[in-house]
Amino acid sequence: MNPRNEKIYRDAWQGRVSQGRRISQDRRVSQIRRGIIRQSSIMRWNFLRHRFLFTSYTILQAMFALAIIFGLTLMLDMKGNSAVASVNSGVWQLCLITIGCNLAPQTMAGSISEGFMDYQRNLPVSRVGILLSDWIIWVVVVAPGTAVAILAGWARFDLAPHNIGLLALALIASMFSCLAFGYMVALWFSQDVVTILGQAIMFLAMLFSPILYPASRLPHQIIVFHNCLPFVPMHRIIMALAFPWTGSVCWTDAAVVLAWFVACLAVCLGGLYKRK
Repeated sequence: MNPRNEKIYRDAWQGRVSQGRRISQDRRVSQIRRGIIRQSSIMRWNFLRHRFLFTSYTILQAMFALAIIFGLTLMLDMKGNSAVASVNSGVWQLCLITIGCNLAPQTMAGSISEGFMDYQRNLPVSRVGILLSDWIIWVVVVAPGTAVAILAGWARFDLAPHNIGLLALALIASMFSCLAFGYMVALWFSQDVVTILGQAIMFLAMLFSPILYPASRLPHQIIVFHNCLPFVPMHRIIMALAFPWTGSVCWTDAAVVLAWFVACLAVCLGGLYKRK
């Protein structure tokens, strides 16, 4: 072949390859842009659907936190800074459990019974995107009430939390774990069962777990049982970050919480993919 013609063919081939690459890149960018638009749209829709929760649930959490900090502490043994730190951080943890494992699953169960979840399943959004859009809204909902609980504990016990940035990340991660647990229940059980289980989890967390009182008051077998659940390990992580003089973060607790989150997320996705 003539060297000149060979150069022409080579340049044409390279031009086609580069053009194909540009088209492929443009398609990927377009797909990412469409995915972001869809995700933001479903988040706006969920925000508008749950906008009444910001006021009502903030008031509910504030009343709940104030009742424990200024009322229930009168009946608890508050001797020593460790007991005060445990109760103070325990109130924050109970705020997360109240929303993530009790109220949010009931709202989700109501959405399932009303057909909203079937509508979302038919949207061009991934199942993870559906969960993420809901969970981000719930994190925003729980934030004001948790902030009120932190300020109330600060005013009542004169105990300021440390490591604010890490503490905020730990609270958000704990909220996601509670939501994964609660949504797992909501997606696989009927609405009545979800209500009963949500109340049972609240009673278990508030009365029968070492969150508002020391673990030394419970039998060893019950402590081992609670260590296998995510709630008490969450509490220990939050307390260690907020009040470092009570102890350091145990990686075993982090592993337990992470294992529960991954397992509950997998079960949630299975519930979203299941057919009637």
